[in-house]
Amino acid sequence: MCQPANPALAGPAEEAAPPAKSWDEMRDEEKLIDAQYADRPRLRPVLDAVLAALPALGQVTVQARKTMVSLVGPRRTFAVVQATTKNRVDLGLRLDNHKPGGRLLAARDIGAANLRIPLTGLGDFDKEALGWLRRAYDENAAPPPPRRTARRPAAVLGQVTVLIDGYDLPGLTCRPEPAGPAIATCTSRCPARARTGLSWSCRTGPGWPSSPCPAMPSRHAGSSR
Repeated sequence: MCQPANPALAGPAEEAAPPAKSWDEMRDEEKLIDAQYADRPRLRPVLDAVLAALPALGQVTVQARKTMVSLVGPRRTFAVVQATTKNRVDLGLRLDNHKPGGRLLAARDIGAANLRIPLTGLGDFDKEALGWLRRAYDENAAPPPPRRTARRPAAVLGQVTVLIDGYDLPGLTCRPEPAGPAIATCTSRCPARARTGLSWSCRTGPGWPSSPCPAMPSRHAGSSR
């Protein structure tokens, strides 16, 4: 239900609802509105006509500012009413998916509005203007679309290298052949997801270049002793 800045603006058919603001706050806002139209009283009926149309839209809170009146829906501000000049009231609309065209003009410095409809009298607030006001309410009252979670790129499988470097460690030797000589240091390299044994390279001393080891027919070749 609309919460008008002036309780007298609520028509007799409107049900009384507990005010969201104290009476002192509402009186202060009424003073702000009176100051906006003090030197342009003939435009005040335009604002009153806009406020009178709000209960038909849904839940609206009227917030009076120093230079404008903001109309706030359940989610955020959807429109503003500003007495821009002594001869014109601008109905500012927040229509993010619309561009200027026809009666919709580009809005500048009118709160959250990006478009506006100039109103020079009561006749300008017609069915078309009311329809745009309703559309602004509907578009800004709906919950925002859910954000899509960015999909993480699939992991790229690569080669895994396992290094076993045990030179001069007591008891660790490598025998590339079952009956061959023991090698002091042995490095094993295992391709990722390999289903058959390890591929080996060996070196006989620290700092020496490694060279491929002969094939190991036994699964125990290369185990520590």
